[in-house]
Amino acid sequence: MQAIILAAGSGKRLSSAHSDPKALLKIGEFSLLERHIASLVEINVTSVVICVGYQHELIIDEVEKLGLKNIKIICNNDFHLGSTVSL
Repeated sequence: MQAIILAAGSGKRLSSAHSDPKALLKIGEFSLLERHIASLVEINVTSVVICVGYQHELIIDEVEKLGLKNIKIICNNDFHLGSTVSL
């Protein structure tokens, strides 16, 4: 099974509390990205595509740091046009 994580937006509603991409927001010890991927693994998702845009380098670095397998990253340079463009 495959899954897509839309992580291209800037998270404007969090901008006053968090300047990094929303996917990197930590809740306790783990980022939202880590939590989402762990949840997907629990339901037997074997391949994940992450669509990045805003500060995409930070998300790519996080994926590499975590050593996550079966992750494909796609960069949407038009992320400012909305999440539909990412799909």
